[in-house]
Parts: sequence; structure tokens; C-alpha cells
Amino acid sequence: MTRAPTLTVVVPTTTNWEVSQGGGLESFLRDLSVEAQKRTIPLLLLSTGYRELHQGCVTVKPIIERVRSEFEFVRALRKRVRLDLSLVPPGAVILANAEHYVWPFLSTTQPILLLAHGAVPPTLTRTRGRLKALVFERAIESRAVRRVAWIAAVSDQTVRYYAEKFPNARPKIIRLPMGIDLSRLPRVPGGLPLLLDETARPKVLFVGRLSREKGLPLLLSASSILRARIPGLELFVAGDGPLADWLQKEARQNPHIHPLGRLSRGRVLELMQECDLLAITSSYEGLPTVLLEAMALGLPVVTTNVGIASEVVRPEIGVVAEDEPIAFAQGMEVALGINRTAAIKFAESVRPEISFTKTSDCLFGLLLKAAESHL
Repeated sequence: MTRAPTLTVVVPTTTNWEVSQGGGLESFLRDLSVEAQKRTIPLLLLSTGYRELHQGCVTVKPIIERVRSEFEFVRALRKRVRLDLSLVPPGAVILANAEHYVWPFLSTTQPILLLAHGAVPPTLTRTRGRLKALVFERAIESRAVRRVAWIAAVSDQTVRYYAEKFPNARPKIIRLPMGIDLSRLPRVPGGLPLLLDETARPKVLFVGRLSREKGLPLLLSASSILRARIPGLELFVAGDGPLADWLQKEARQNPHIHPLGRLSRGRVLELMQECDLLAITSSYEGLPTVLLEAMALGLPVVTTNVGIASEVVRPEIGVVAEDEPIAFAQGMEVALGINRTAAIKFAESVRPEISFTKTSDCLFGLLLKAAESHL
């Protein structure tokens, strides 16, 4: 596989490499680091943490020990970039996972590739208000889109967003196929002791950060509605976050809700094999790691129409439902009726299409193209 010998990829991220927090973006970066090692492409992660790490061709360089938000991190990174011109090596390409990660590098000369997970302003409007979204659009988004060499969009919906909002940027928008590291998947079902009571059926699983964007209240409401028709339904929630205390209170009042806390990625994959349905209730979803993992394992899914859900979810494996309790409960019921044997057969057929190898081939190709065009 051809590549530029001097190519170095620089990725700003709030991930502390020594602490596994889970989540789609962290999984993506760890998979990317594995692929960089295979290709012997230097990967420099500008991150949070306490000490610099070296793992083969992957270097982790902390910018700040800890942060409370991504915007706190990018402010610290912007200051560091201004003070230390050697922070980004000559010939490097910057891989920014959102427009605000472009902001610290606006005054630099290195090419930047924007990995676009989705439209940030609508999410900001829901979580922080329209004024915050407007400031983001005017001060960060438009400047970032002008500055980057390529926009790698993870869904057709994201491609349309950028193409319609920024017509002049259309030539540099590329659809990036999203995948997962299939080698992480359990090879033998039930390889570890069961986490859950085998007699409880059906088991519905939620995996993700316990935050407003993940839509956990919607799932609890829909589950309560569905229990009127399926009294044995049990809901298992794997994750941690701002809504953890609220979830514990709900669980005390509703015995069918089971908070599991944060679990390792391997344990989550084992847990998927014990459950009957994965539920995704997000109002926004960037990197759909958990959706692709469930599909690869043949676990039926019910999901709101976020990310690439409408592009990859088929009747053989799941349902795309409206983000309203009654409609989502109906979607859950339909998905629970999916034949598991047919779902597993479907999973076997789509695995080659959702391999992270396809993602990394495309992404490193774009990074190389950006580096070459800058020479």
C-alpha cells in the first residue's frame, strides 16, 4: 500500500489514552491507532492526561491534564499551538473530529481533514440554546469549512448538510464508509460468565453515555409502555454520565430497569450476546460504533433516525423508529419479533461492508492526498 514516507497524522482529542472511557469516538481512535501501526504511519494524539506516551508509531502528547468540556480543551490547545510552533511537525496532516478542533489550527499552514460526524448547530441548539449555536456557526463552523482541505462525512445526511449549507465546499466533501474492528467481536458466544439472569426475557440493552443527547428518558418511557404488552421485558443500561443519579432513582421505582454502570468494550460485546434487542434513542449520533457492533453480532436493533441508521438498518436486523414514546415502543415490539437466525445470517452478509479496514483505507488515502496537495 503506497503512502508518503513523511506523512504524520495529528489528531486533537479530549481522550485520556491511559483511561478507557468507552464511546464511539474513543473506539474509533483506538482502531485508527491500530491501523496506523500496521501501515507504520506516525500518529500524534494531542490529548488530555498526565504524561507523554509512545506506543510504536503512536505518540500521545497531553495538552492539559483534564477538562470539563471540549471547548475548554480547544482553548488550551489553541494557546499551546501559538506558543509552541514545533507542536505540529512539518509535513503533518491534522485530522479534526469536529469544527471546533479545527479552530486551534486556523493560523497554521498544515493541511486539515475534517471528519464530519454530523451537523453540530442543531445539537447545540437543543443542548445549549440557539444563541450558542449561532455563535458556533459564525465564529467556528464557516471558518473551519473554508480552512480544511477535505470534509470526510460519515453519512449521506451529513454530506447533504454540508453541500447545501456550503455550496462552495462541495468539491472537497467525501463520503467516508464507517466500520468497526471485526477482530474485537467475540468468536464464541457465551465465552464469559453471564452478566444477566438468563430467565429474564426479553432483554433490551442500552449502551452509551448517560446524557440528554442519548435520549434515555425516551427509552424508559417507551419501555414502560411496552411492558403493558410484554410484562417480562427487562431494560439493561450500560454507561455512565450526567444522568446516572436520575437513572438510579428511576431504577428504584421501576424494578425492570437495571443500571450496569460503565463496562469495558469487551464486556459490552459479551453482553450483546445475552440480550434480545439493542435500543438507540439518540437525538444526535456521530460515530455509530455500538449500532455496527450489534449488526455484526446479529443482535436486532431499534434506533432513532440518527447517523447512518437509515442507510444500514434493514428489516432483517432492525427498525428505525420515530423519537416519540409510543412510536418507539411500537418499533421495539417489531424489532423484538425479528427472527434471530435470520438476523445472524444478515450479519454474516454485511460484515465485509462494515469492516474498519475500509474506513481506514479511505481515511488514510484522503490524508495522503491532503499531504501531497500541500507539497
